[in-house]
Amino acid sequence: MRDVDVRYNTFGRLNEAKDNVLVVCHALTGNARLDTWWSSILGPGKAFDTDKYLVVCANILGKEGSRVVEIDKRKI
Repeated sequence: MRDVDVRYNTFGRLNEAKDNVLVVCHALTGNARLDTWWSSILGPGKAFDTDKYLVVCANILGKEGSRVVEIDKRKI
């Protein structure tokens, strides 16, 4: 695949050592807004602690609502 645009969100900050990244992949959604669907576990002092980690959540390619190159809809 070439020239694919993927929407993503980040929460928290990358530390100086650049070793505090958590990548969240969730197969049931194309929505990268982790703060809307897992808000109860995202934030300072929670499971995805944004005071300790840079949390990255990207859309799943091909899921409804994700930003991906338009699929060719011609009949095959």
